[in-house]
Amino acid sequence: MKRFNLKTPGREDDDILGEGTEYDTHVADDKYLVTGSRFIDALGGRDNILELENCATRLRMEIDDVSKVDDTALKRAGAAGTMKPGGKSVQVIYGTNVQFVKDAMEQIMSGQVEAPTPAAPEPGIAPAAGGTAVLTDAPATTTVTLRQPLEGTVVPLTAVPDPTFAQGVMGPGVAIEPTGDTVVAPADGTIGATFDSSHAVALVLDDGTELLIHVGIDTVGMKGDGFETLVQKGQKVTAGTPLLRFDLAKIRAAGHPAITPVIVLNNENAAVTFE
Repeated sequence: MKRFNLKTPGREDDDILGEGTEYDTHVADDKYLVTGSRFIDALGGRDNILELENCATRLRMEIDDVSKVDDTALKRAGAAGTMKPGGKSVQVIYGTNVQFVKDAMEQIMSGQVEAPTPAAPEPGIAPAAGGTAVLTDAPATTTVTLRQPLEGTVVPLTAVPDPTFAQGVMGPGVAIEPTGDTVVAPADGTIGATFDSSHAVALVLDDGTELLIHVGIDTVGMKGDGFETLVQKGQKVTAGTPLLRFDLAKIRAAGHPAITPVIVLNNENAAVTFE
């Protein structure tokens, strides 16, 4: 039985980082309908998608025939990567505005709107392997120095038991094994996105760096139980401002790792260090 959630609670919160001015919540729906349509085709068509959900950065789906999933087409359409955990499960990594793509896919699959006329992907719409430019020198690493946003032990991103983070699919960064219970702003900036489940927060720092702080792994499944968001999208914050609070014991009792990735979303050559 197909299951789609046609509600879009918190849509205002899952807006685009760094797009438009003053983090405008108005979005170009046609853009997401185009992306959603391409994703549906690359996933083997609407009849091949049995269940469709999303978390902070990715689509989570049950697919009838996983062999029909075209990873290359998904990347051309805008996906950062595709994960196949096993069985019929497929995850498409997109970014913090994934809610809009999910909404568009649901509208198309339910017949609420017609799929846009197919067209060639816009140049640069997806991060293509190797790119189109010829680089004669390796890009210089940019060091992003931050206040540590959560008490705990800093560990490499490779220690995160989720390949999307560990392999740097979402971007470079580090992780924290928490001992504290409050995430604070690591620098001055603006809240770029919050989430209904309160397990993550995204920021745009004053220097333009886009960050995602994601508390725990698969904690979206807790549906906000044990989590509290303390800020609103578009809110200006200074280093040390509390952003979200969580119950570490509840995360562990639910069987989820509490390790917290801190990811740079818009600079693949960044290296994160804490003061």
